[in-house]
Amino acid sequence: MGNIFLIRHPEIVNHKARRFYGWTDIGLSQIGLDQATRLISRLSREKISLVYSSDLYRAHYPASLLAQSLNISHISLCSLREIHFGRWEGLTYEEIEKADPDLCRRWMNLADDFRFPDGESIAEFSHRILQGYEAIIRSAAAQGKNIAVITHGGVIRTLLGQIVRSDLSKGEILLQLDFASISTLQYDESQPEAEPPFRLIAVNEVSHLSS
Repeated sequence: MGNIFLIRHPEIVNHKARRFYGWTDIGLSQIGLDQATRLISRLSREKISLVYSSDLYRAHYPASLLAQSLNISHISLCSLREIHFGRWEGLTYEEIEKADPDLCRRWMNLADDFRFPDGESIAEFSHRILQGYEAIIRSAAAQGKNIAVITHGGVIRTLLGQIVRSDLSKGEILLQLDFASISTLQYDESQPEAEPPFRLIAVNEVSHLSS
């Protein structure tokens, strides 16, 4: 039986400005650095065999610290990046609404064919994430390994949506995932051929951040 720990990266600098950062490589705040330390302490109890992460610093850095602490391998993948917001990268919602009111309205209305300007569509993003899930995470978990994946909120929502069979664009996009939170999936040995063969154990665990 293998567990997959899906971890949102720690707090980023200036996060209260509520800017949209997808592929923008932004650093961690002082609180985020403390959260990274607490994450490592929490995950050290889980006998993790391998850690994956996005290649962006906010996920890559804590993943590298975890791998060093546990003396395990760390695989960094650009396929685990957040959605690409295109020319809206680094903007607030108010700035987006002012610059592209019609596109912003289509985004808020969850138009099926919506694409972030010069970026990804939600369908493309979901396909990218689920391909990585199939090729990497599922096979390792089926071998009974515990795996940590440090990545981004949108990535985790997409994977959880696949588990619970919900639609990213219509539902779990609103799921709260705090910085440095842990959501846990467990390989379901009773249904190894199920698609996907996991069950959800915990979502948005943050007890380690206040201990």
